[in-house]
Amino acid sequence: MIYLLAGPYLLWLTFKIVIMMKVERSGCKSDQICSKLVAHKNVEFIPDIDMNDIKKRAAELTTERNRITINDVLMTVLSKTVSDYLKEHTQDIETKFLRMACPFSLRAPPKFVGDFTMDNDFAIVNLNMRLVDSLTEGVKLINRDMNELKKSIEPVMLSFLIKLVMQLPEFLRS
Repeated sequence: MIYLLAGPYLLWLTFKIVIMMKVERSGCKSDQICSKLVAHKNVEFIPDIDMNDIKKRAAELTTERNRITINDVLMTVLSKTVSDYLKEHTQDIETKFLRMACPFSLRAPPKFVGDFTMDNDFAIVNLNMRLVDSLTEGVKLINRDMNELKKSIEPVMLSFLIKLVMQLPEFLRS
């Protein structure tokens, strides 16, 4: 089925990425912010986050109908942090989604401990990350978005598209 859909879907993805995606303008990419960008980079380190706390929170939020993953919790924290930052520092209250390039693993989940290979089978997905105001309600929305992405054919097709583009001469790739 994937091979039957590959051609038309690759054309659709190319059209979507090249033609339909508009330049994103938000509190992060406004003309005012972009004019202040400089080559000097600022780096800030935060203390390590205990994974047991994240696992515990994911388990608390999991219901019979919805399994909340560690990634759902982390993505929700990131989403809320960016949302709060935009509201506080750029007065951007309009932006509800931010487009981000997100690695998406295409490997089959391991069946048992030790069933793991170090192959790089992944795709880069253009993810519209939902910006949330509440961690408790936001994790449900992020979980729904991620589950839709997991069931989508788009990550597989984006992987094919990357492989196809990498076969082209350099001047066409760029």
